[in-house]
Amino acid sequence: MSEHAIKKRMARARRLAADDLRRAGYGIIETQGEPFSIIAVRISEARFVRVVVDEARTIDVHVCRQYSVPMNCVREVWVLGPRQRVFEIKSV
Repeated sequence: MSEHAIKKRMARARRLAADDLRRAGYGIIETQGEPFSIIAVRISEARFVRVVVDEARTIDVHVCRQYSVPMNCVREVWVLGPRQRVFEIKSV
């Protein structure tokens, strides 16, 4: 798969994740850097989300674990596999 196709899939996955979180009532902050793709905020909670395509690698989980978040926040890796429309969500 070309680099362009991978970037296109990742952009689609990020857009789908942001849409899912908006429907759940979260405000969305999209980041362009590491370690998280999206920060979703609701009244008294926040979700730090790393969006990946195909499968969650060990490095994805490791990077999320290294980043400390406040007690009312969670770190998650959202995986969108090939030909899937629903994310597999892994809490870190």
